[in-house]
Amino acid sequence: MKDYHFLVAGLAQINMEESKLPYTVQQFKEDVLPFVTEKDRKLLELPYLQDDNLNILDILAGNTNIDENRCPLYERTDIEDFIQSVERGAEARDFDYPMYMFSFLTEYFEHVSQNQHATPAELGVYARNELNRFYYDYACSVNNRFVREWYSFNMNVKNLLSACTVRKYALKADNAIIGDDAVARALRTSGSRDWGLSMELDYFDDVMRIDQEQDLTRKEKMIDTLKWNWLEENSFFNYFTVEALFVFISKLEIVNRWIKLDAELGNRMLRSIIADFKADVNVPQNFE
Repeated sequence: MKDYHFLVAGLAQINMEESKLPYTVQQFKEDVLPFVTEKDRKLLELPYLQDDNLNILDILAGNTNIDENRCPLYERTDIEDFIQSVERGAEARDFDYPMYMFSFLTEYFEHVSQNQHATPAELGVYARNELNRFYYDYACSVNNRFVREWYSFNMNVKNLLSACTVRKYALKADNAIIGDDAVARALRTSGSRDWGLSMELDYFDDVMRIDQEQDLTRKEKMIDTLKWNWLEENSFFNYFTVEALFVFISKLEIVNRWIKLDAELGNRMLRSIIADFKADVNVPQNFE
């Protein structure tokens, strides 16, 4: 396992100004990704792929507006060419994109051909759900336990909230629940009040409280707080490893999202990240 002392220490020395964000997700991509191993780079690219997914959905929907706040791994024009090539029947070996993208697009165009009377809204829902499924399958299968568990946790939270909505409005759970692990299967098939999961997931009650929140902004903050706490609790002994870098970019993504809505909150959260990394650099003597 490779240690990244110089990278983690460098991140910890960031100085911030109260009025603006001094370090961005784009800067992390430029400053860190070129200096890690290829194996670790694949892990650190995972958060960026979520913006590529959004671009894919926009392109399929014919949305030409470009969201400047996104930080995808690939250029949008390259993704457009990729999508057109897959639609024309190109094969996976012709590309260097993550396999889940090719698999999703192949399935999507087959679905479109078989459902020619589907409305744009119906195709949009299908595309979003299926791309999420392919992405989480991909992320949950990487060769890194911490990252796998992080994405499994995220998928479970997403699925639990979706299951609450499905039950509340008597909808079908099949398309709303992504993945095929034990949690997803229980949410699709169980008729019990807690889907048999309250004793299986230690964050089950937290998610149920989040679901009860009516204010959407506060609800989103509660979700991100739950994710933030998970990162802190599960990365305690990761000092200079790729996991430490992964935690940094994951937290930075949360900050970047909220600083646009609440600059003061975002700056406080960023200071918290930096403080955490400064503390991490001072490794206890008995751990060295």
